[in-house]
Amino acid sequence: MQFTVRHVFHTDRETYWNQIFFSPEYNSRLYSEALGFKGFETVELTGEPGGVRTRIMRTEPAAEAPAVVRKLVGDSLTYTETGRFDPATGIWTYEIVTSKLSDKVSIHGRLHAEPVKDGIERVAE
Repeated sequence: MQFTVRHVFHTDRETYWNQIFFSPEYNSRLYSEALGFKGFETVELTGEPGGVRTRIMRTEPAAEAPAVVRKLVGDSLTYTETGRFDPATGIWTYEIVTSKLSDKVSIHGRLHAEPVKDGIERVAE
């Protein structure tokens, strides 16, 4: 299955990538407080603004899964996202590996930011 999600951010691309997307503090608050994840950790963050950047995050969502899903994966599921930002293209590519059923589930995609009237539109594919 493939899909696209779009969100408008009232900022410019540089601010989005450097002060939002790659901000450990922003991500910690986003996942832990706003999204209510049980666990969140930035495992690795490399690179500098304007250059190639990589990030590895490990998370544990708090959402209650349906009984049929819990039967397959148990009461908890974590995932690790590994990604790379290419400043030449402005594209973040990533792969997500789940702690269970990873041989049966393939999750990967890309993000980029397009200018719009009131800021940028983040496009997740």
